[in-house]
Amino acid sequence: MKRLNCTYEISKDKNYPWLLKHPKIKAGLAKFRTRQEALEWYMLLDFETAIWFQDDNRIFAGQLTIDNDEQNWYYYIKTKGFDGDATYEGICRELSINQHTFEINKKELEKRVKPLKEGEDFILISDPYTYFPAELEISKRKPKDYVDVEIIKDEFQNRIQSLEAKLNENAANAEKELEKLQDELATREAENEELKKIQEELIYKTTTIENVQVINRTLQEELAKTEAENEELRRKREKEDKESSTKIKVRTSQEEAEVKQIKEYGNTIDTLQYTELIYLNESDTVGAMALYIEKIKKILDNIEDKAISQDDYDRIKYNLWTLQSAVSKNIEKMPSDRIEIVSKLNDQLIYFCKKLIDSLTIDSELEDTPANQAYYYEAKLESKVPVSFETSYVLVDLYHVGFVPKDEYYYAIPNVTTRSTYSVTLVHSSDSTRTVKYESPYRETVRSYQEEVIEEIEVPEKVVEEEVVITKLPTVEEQPVVYEEIVEEPKVEVIDYTEEKQEEKVPANRSRWLYIAAIIALVIWIIILLIIAILAGVDLGTGAGLLNL
Repeated sequence: MKRLNCTYEISKDKNYPWLLKHPKIKAGLAKFRTRQEALEWYMLLDFETAIWFQDDNRIFAGQLTIDNDEQNWYYYIKTKGFDGDATYEGICRELSINQHTFEINKKELEKRVKPLKEGEDFILISDPYTYFPAELEISKRKPKDYVDVEIIKDEFQNRIQSLEAKLNENAANAEKELEKLQDELATREAENEELKKIQEELIYKTTTIENVQVINRTLQEELAKTEAENEELRRKREKEDKESSTKIKVRTSQEEAEVKQIKEYGNTIDTLQYTELIYLNESDTVGAMALYIEKIKKILDNIEDKAISQDDYDRIKYNLWTLQSAVSKNIEKMPSDRIEIVSKLNDQLIYFCKKLIDSLTIDSELEDTPANQAYYYEAKLESKVPVSFETSYVLVDLYHVGFVPKDEYYYAIPNVTTRSTYSVTLVHSSDSTRTVKYESPYRETVRSYQEEVIEEIEVPEKVVEEEVVITKLPTVEEQPVVYEEIVEEPKVEVIDYTEEKQEEKVPANRSRWLYIAAIIALVIWIIILLIIAILAGVDLGTGAGLLNL
């Protein structure tokens, strides 16, 4: 770690009185018009350095420590133990350092420092990249040694004392506020000692809709595919109805499965409504925290291992910062007996947010393009999803919950989605009997297009059932049986009756034939007699002639 002094040398240079110089190097580094310009110019160099600075009375007033922890730069101010005229809050305000996260907005810092012209606004004496010899490096101490923990503790202690004074006037209300502040003090001390739970700085950055169009496009394609399948099923059934109006139509198991799937999908697809997290009630706030933790776990399990641009990294940090800010406001509005147990869930949320940030790798030379952004693979959509988009919201029931007002939300909001419900049970760490359960309240869903398609499919089946009843009315199978039972006995009687009549007519038929035969015989005998008579006459004539002779 490097070492540097920022001293007020008005007697040597009235135009550029503030000098940056190593205490053991004869030549200085640079001279500036104000202490703020001198320190901010050096902060942009990103050197791990301990800087002792004076006030305008040439008395050392404090120390600025620039420290790097993996991907983050931190700026610690310490004024306790120095004689100069400076306060912790004043120096943090002068250098735009967040008093609680120890970070700065580098974008804003660059806007102030880059316009400074060498030779006009400041004098560069030495090259900063060759100015510090390696043998003069000092050992790096623990971060907690750089922080004015006592000043922060004093700040909270003063607030506690103020509340104690009010306690005499209104003991009941002040006691609750005092307990809350003491818990906050204990939490703050733990954060200062370990420096593990740091809230992210505000980074305002817009993004284009192109980064997240893949989400909306995938959902629209899936919905269009389902509608096409439903239309094909409807046309198929209409065709079957036209081919045979009396044919009994039986739905196959495959068709039943398709209809069941459509119905289930229809119950889960609904329109979304955007809302800001700060407007959620207590139950939905806890649900949002739990759902967001699960979302980050899924991102960590499926994130791509690659370097990303600085701008995309800033977008993700901004999302997590606005989330934490909104959650903190909602927790403050909860009943005092719930704050402690819900804060434990918030600790987990902060932990996983920090874990996600630590997993990202930045390449400052990369341009801000879709190819240089962080993505994770979403199995349900079978596509990659930008992490910056996914961390910008959490889906609670049918609400697309963002962390900023809607007019400041620059990501695309899908038209439809799957309902997201929750059931969270919080158990007190020291008393397992103290539990709080939060569940999704019932809300009516928007009627989906798939349900209307199902109704159109069901109508032909009712018509077919009526036609089947009509075909059963003649009872074709029963009529032949009745008919056979009616004609069977008369048929037998007719047969018996015919046989009896035949027996009675047999003698009459025989006499008729005898009568005919007798007539024929008589005729024959007459003819024979005539022939005999003729022959007899001839014989008589012949005999008489003979006699005459």
